[in-house]
Amino acid sequence: MVQYFLNPNQYPIEESDVVVVPIPFEGAISYMPGAAGGPEAILKASDQLELFDLEQKIDFENFRIHTSPLPPIMHSYDEVNLLLSLVIDRMEPSRQLYLGIGGDHTVTIPAVEALVKRTGEIGVVQIDAHADLRNSYQENLYSHACIMRRISETVGVQNILGIGIRAICKEEREFVEENNVAIVPGNRGLHEDLLPDINDKLANLPDRVFITVDLDGLDPTIMPHVGTPVPGGLSWKQATSIIARIFERKTVIGADIVEIASGPGTERSDFAAALLGQKIIGHHINKVQNI
Repeated sequence: MVQYFLNPNQYPIEESDVVVVPIPFEGAISYMPGAAGGPEAILKASDQLELFDLEQKIDFENFRIHTSPLPPIMHSYDEVNLLLSLVIDRMEPSRQLYLGIGGDHTVTIPAVEALVKRTGEIGVVQIDAHADLRNSYQENLYSHACIMRRISETVGVQNILGIGIRAICKEEREFVEENNVAIVPGNRGLHEDLLPDINDKLANLPDRVFITVDLDGLDPTIMPHVGTPVPGGLSWKQATSIIARIFERKTVIGADIVEIASGPGTERSDFAAALLGQKIIGHHINKVQNI
């Protein structure tokens, strides 16, 4: 079993520049299963990635990455909360990047809460097909359909930005309109440049931000194996360009990749998710090296 993301030399958490945390939690999904298997599958897929990124001109083999041990499948939100609190408490967010590998989208909530305690005000940029702004879903305040509502209660509704959104209920639409929630819809052209629209909205967020990538935010032709697939969404170029722009304009202290539905035959999506994680780490590397 592959134990490390990218499987390079493993560094102690205190000496690393990136802390990767696999979180096999599937406690709040409502459709396709497989989120709990996502961390192991993505770690395994990362072993197939090239350790030199031609686009970013980065050699990952010599970069200091710590991967937390893959825990057994987690069955309660309290388990996730405890794990992330303990890991993030050992980090130094001013120089280290937190990268969570889910797991359903609920794992984002305790990560954001722990980072807010360590750093103060942050913004959260959400790449997602769904607004995730219900107050409750199936009588669960911590359903994956409610994660941005809970996060808005922690960081402030003015400090969230949703990108790629194309599935929203009436309750969420009313919440968006009443609170002027910043959203870039995902029903735009597959090759349309979304950056001009995103630039203005990014400018309104705090300097420190967290990026949460629900993989259903990408077009299903790129990322078919997700918990709640929705036609349309971001192309690979759009998604990676948006992430690059966020790193250019903001100080990214954390990110996560969630809601993959891993299982037999999902290697295509597992690999794409691992590659997206590598891209996120690469942007942090570039920023650290250029400081």
